[in-house]
Amino acid sequence: MRLEDIKYFVEIVDKKSLNKAADTLYITQPALGNSIKNFESELGQLLLHRSSSGISPTLFGKIVYNDCVQLLDFFSSAYNSWQEKIKLLSTLEGNIQIGTFPLIAPFLAANFSKELKLLCPNLDVSVFDLSLRHNLNNFSLSNMDIGIGVLETSYSVREHEIFSQAHNLGLEVKLIWKDKLKALVSKKNKLVKKGYVDNNDLKSIPLITYFKNEKEYIYPGPSEKILYAHTTDQIFQMVQANDGYFLACEKIANTHFAIQQGLIKTLDIQGIDYPDIYLYVVHPLERNMNIVQKTIAELLYFFLADASI
Repeated sequence: MRLEDIKYFVEIVDKKSLNKAADTLYITQPALGNSIKNFESELGQLLLHRSSSGISPTLFGKIVYNDCVQLLDFFSSAYNSWQEKIKLLSTLEGNIQIGTFPLIAPFLAANFSKELKLLCPNLDVSVFDLSLRHNLNNFSLSNMDIGIGVLETSYSVREHEIFSQAHNLGLEVKLIWKDKLKALVSKKNKLVKKGYVDNNDLKSIPLITYFKNEKEYIYPGPSEKILYAHTTDQIFQMVQANDGYFLACEKIANTHFAIQQGLIKTLDIQGIDYPDIYLYVVHPLERNMNIVQKTIAELLYFFLADASI
């Protein structure tokens, strides 16, 4: 079914004539007739009564006509809205600062900023490392316009905690998606053939993490040895070299080229009760945001909601 078929059908019913509709639409009568025949054939129902006195919709045709009018109205409204958004985006200028955790920061800087530049040529986006976790005070104390963080463990507990903090700090939090933790290992690791890891597997190989203080690490796991790294690239280099494993949710890990090229594999974890991971966006209350912040926050929601971020 084409949008043109819907438009043609409505015009015929409104004009009660194939000839008059064809004149209004600037197409030939045979082409218009074929369009309606294809429309009826696709639905498997007769839509129009044809007689010497003119054309009128069948009973089912009246139902289709009513729906088609609403579809055309919706499309027209949506199209106008798209045009307005394009115009708005082209006028935005200034600088937006986004704070997020190290694993996703490079991907966000490379991809979101790049796409945004095509929509808003006069707007610059800067992405910074900002540890949020369950503490929104870091965002309040920073100069960031928008923050991206993660929640772990029980949804009900952490959701209440994070929303309470947001309320007290005059912030708004929006949960984007939920994912499971995976073990990231080198393609050279023998566990790849096994297809998953368990407690004994993780206990026998080092865990690689960002943090200097072991207590600060979100997911300590059963590993007896911990290796520390300063950057995301360093972590993935160590994993790729088969120095150990790294824990991350699959949606975020898939943003790294080493995963995309198959140099590092993501394995399911069995027998260990790791928490689910919730990605969230935080920003000032809408009434305290300017038009640039509101618009970029909305675009960021759509960008992060994509399962393939």
